[in-house]
Amino acid sequence: MKVQIKKYVIIIAIIIVLAPVFLDRFILGNQIASNATNGEWTSFFGSYLGSIIGGIITLIVFWGTMWNSKKESEREEKINLFEILISNASIINKIQKDLSIISMWDRKIDELVDKLSVKLIELKIRLEIAQKRDIYTETIGLIAEIDRMLEKIEDIEDIKLDIYSGKNEEYKKQATIIGELSEVKIVDCIEKFIEKNNK
Repeated sequence: MKVQIKKYVIIIAIIIVLAPVFLDRFILGNQIASNATNGEWTSFFGSYLGSIIGGIITLIVFWGTMWNSKKESEREEKINLFEILISNASIINKIQKDLSIISMWDRKIDELVDKLSVKLIELKIRLEIAQKRDIYTETIGLIAEIDRMLEKIEDIEDIKLDIYSGKNEEYKKQATIIGELSEVKIVDCIEKFIEKNNK
């Protein structure tokens, strides 16, 4: 935007410098008969050029205001998403800690995995919307990490069907996946994302 403003300022400066030369050489200094005097022509072109320059300055100020408003809106949107990410990161971190210490026989596993899934899906949707709006420089890494966790949750859901049908060896598989799920450093990914995009 600053480059565009400079360009317009240079154009206005050139018009201001060349207008009197043009007026003197082609309007006042020519030999063409006219019903208007040189004073009337000077007055006419002065008001004409003044209105053009005033209009250009108004447009520049308008574009500058719109650009600043857009940047401010993007900054506020970034801050809002950062706050949501930080809030969800602490919730996800707590769920991961709970999953790491819970017994495989505890019925709370399903509840914790469902909560984790909901939080991850919410984060992914918010990040994808932000990515489409070109607000952030890099969302792919964090989205990939969220996808990885969601895949593990899907694996747990698949194993649950086998567990409910009476296959006790599936508890070991579920325990392994839950262990992996609780070790994913999503909070670190969120912190890196915020640091990278907080410029």
